[in-house]
Amino acid sequence: MTRSPIDDDALRAIARLAMLELPAERLPLLRRQLEAILDAVDAIGSLDLEGVPEWTPAPAPAAPGRADEPHSPRASAGFLRAPRVRPR
Repeated sequence: MTRSPIDDDALRAIARLAMLELPAERLPLLRRQLEAILDAVDAIGSLDLEGVPEWTPAPAPAAPGRADEPHSPRASAGFLRAPRVRPR
């Protein structure tokens, strides 16, 4: 996949969205780093995955809490229950 080069306006827009201050002298470094990241993503996207099964995550273990800790959360119907917090 051929992608357009990243221009200064795009870099500034990304920095603004990330709430970063980006001095002009850092633009060339940021451009090289971002292009390297995008090249790596492109390389992953071009892999031949024919016949590779879809990845599914392992189920998360249950976290029931410990009986010897009276204030620990308890699992109930897939949710965690915790003691009610009352103001002093």
